[in-house]
Amino acid sequence: MNFRSVVDQFDKTHCENAQYTAGNKVFRSRYKIIELGFYLQNFKYTQKRNNIQYQIPDGYIVKTEVANQVLRYETKYTIANKVLYTITWKEGHAKWVVSSERSASGAVDAFLKKINREKSRLSGTHVFGFDIEILHQIRVGQSKESSKARTISKIIDKRKRPLNEIQLLSQQNKRYALFEREACKKVNHIILQY
Repeated sequence: MNFRSVVDQFDKTHCENAQYTAGNKVFRSRYKIIELGFYLQNFKYTQKRNNIQYQIPDGYIVKTEVANQVLRYETKYTIANKVLYTITWKEGHAKWVVSSERSASGAVDAFLKKINREKSRLSGTHVFGFDIEILHQIRVGQSKESSKARTISKIIDKRKRPLNEIQLLSQQNKRYALFEREACKKVNHIILQY
């Protein structure tokens, strides 16, 4: 029987200790969460394994150790609404990167091939930490908060008078300046996202 348990709660250092039991073997991992990521409205799931699927966050960045290498894992949704799974690591002064749009396991397999450990088998879901429940709960909580913020933002926007009703030139200029600041914030957010 395989199962995964979280040993420590997600703490202020953004580290998570987890262990995975497969048969008689226990595998321990320590995850350093760089970016927790978030769930898009049209998020994807991991490929079905033992009838369990996990949501895949966008902008998720985590570091952990696999095969005596400190690895950095990232997920990013592409314009085609696919997930790009990327693994980055260093060997000496060289920086290596492998990625896959197929699956997290595809990226892990590419990494293992690069380091000549093709016969090793690792689950992309476990390596990336998609199955750590507390991280999922935090993301869901953040999604609810950002949803509330968007609703409040829409209510505030409805209170603004339409531009064609504003008579004074100075008020129109203030509205243009406000529009420019809001557009700049949104563009910067999009740039940081992609």
